[in-house]
Amino acid sequence: MAELIVLILKEKGILTLNIIEAKGLTFQYEENSEPVLKQVDLEICEGEFVAVLGHNGSGKSTLAKHLNGICLPTSGKLTVAGISVCEENLSQLRRTVGMVFQNPDNQLVTTIVAEDVAFALENTGVPYEEMHQRVAEALRIVGMESFASHATHQLSGGQKQRVAIAGVIAMQPRILVLDEPTAMLDPRGRQEVMAVIRRFREQGMTIVLITHFMDEAAQADRVVVMDDGDIVLDGSPHYVFQNAGYLWSIGLDVPQSTDLMFRLRAGGLKVPLAVLTEEECVSVVEDILNGKVAWEDE
Repeated sequence: MAELIVLILKEKGILTLNIIEAKGLTFQYEENSEPVLKQVDLEICEGEFVAVLGHNGSGKSTLAKHLNGICLPTSGKLTVAGISVCEENLSQLRRTVGMVFQNPDNQLVTTIVAEDVAFALENTGVPYEEMHQRVAEALRIVGMESFASHATHQLSGGQKQRVAIAGVIAMQPRILVLDEPTAMLDPRGRQEVMAVIRRFREQGMTIVLITHFMDEAAQADRVVVMDDGDIVLDGSPHYVFQNAGYLWSIGLDVPQSTDLMFRLRAGGLKVPLAVLTEEECVSVVEDILNGKVAWEDE
C-alpha cells in the first residue's frame, strides 16, 4: 500500500524520489593518500539535469566514476537507483548508468557507425531484432540515423561523440553520466552534443554532466560546485553564478553574460546579477540604452 501511495504522489509531481544518494562518500586512490572525495553528501532526483563544476583536481571526475562503479567508495555510502555501489553490484549498476567520456576516439571500437552502436548490445546477448531496433532508435535520437553505414574514422569530433552517446543510449540506461564530453570538440561539435543532452533532459532522463564550460552548466536544472574534494555550492544556475566572486576565488569562471553584469554593476549600473543567457543579457542592455536602468548613486 505504501509503495502505491508513493507511486501516485510521484506521478502527480507531489513527491520526487532521489535516484542518486551519497552520504559521507570518501575516496582515496591509494592507502594513506590524501582523499580525493571528502565526506561528500549529495542527492539527485530522478529526471534532474545536474551539472558538476570544479577546477582540475577538485574531485568532480572521480565523483562521476563512482556513479557506475569505475571507482568504489573507500568509506561512506553511495546508492544509485536503489543499487548500492560495491563490487558485487557492478553488473547491475552498469546496466543502469551509462557513461560517456572526453575523447570519442577512445570510445569507438568498430569501423562502422551502426556496428559500433550495436557492440555492447551484442556482448550482452540482446536478440538480433531487438538490437536492430535499439540501434536505429539510438541513432535517430542523436541525429545520426543517416550515418549508420558510414566509417567512424570519417566523422567529425561532434559526430563521433554523438555515436558514442548512441552506443550508451542503446543500452537503455536510467541515468546518463557525461564526463566532460565536449572538452575535445570545436564549438560546432559542442553545440551538437549539448543539443542531444537537452533532448534527453526533455524526455525525463536523469543526467549528470561534468563540464568546465560555464555556458553548458547554465543550461542545467541545477549546478553543483566542487573544490578540494567537497561540495561547496549547490543550487540553481542563477543562484550559483551570482556567487561570481567566490567562483573566481576557487579558479572557476562564470558565463560571459553574468561576467558582463558584474562588470556593469562594478561601473555603477543597477543591473541584475542573475543573468545567464545571451537573450537575458540583450534584454538588460536594451533597458540600459532605453534609460530603464539607474546608476547606483541616483
